[in-house]
Amino acid sequence: MEVGCYPQPRLLVQRVCQKRQLARLCGGILCLGSRRIADQSQAGLGRGEFDFVVSNPPYVGDSEADQVQLEVRKYEPRNAVFAGATGLEVIERLIPQARESLKPEGWLVMEISGTIADGVRDLLAGWNDVQIAKDLQGIERVVSARAT
Repeated sequence: MEVGCYPQPRLLVQRVCQKRQLARLCGGILCLGSRRIADQSQAGLGRGEFDFVVSNPPYVGDSEADQVQLEVRKYEPRNAVFAGATGLEVIERLIPQARESLKPEGWLVMEISGTIADGVRDLLAGWNDVQIAKDLQGIERVVSARAT
């Protein structure tokens, strides 16, 4: 994916946070809870307003708990790491909401786990330019897709 310069792009960032009021302070950056992704009408988002949606959602499945680094298991909030049984539960909600928020040709970029890469590809059926980049260990880690 090439990054170009665009006049004043607006960015929607989905992060794990406690207070949606933070969105009002961030000027175009919206913080949504991991389990409860806000309805756009409640969050004050217009449809088709954003050039990019960038997310690091919870993506680890419950069955993978023993494979997560000890530091992450000990210090990170569980709902910041674990998405549910398959690891796709948050992403299944995020993708359609991202599509509604993006301008035509807007980009969704998110971190994923290699274990759910195929499932994420399936969820992005109908999007353009779906690509999954590998991290330095050769594990599929970042997906990008362009809205139609």
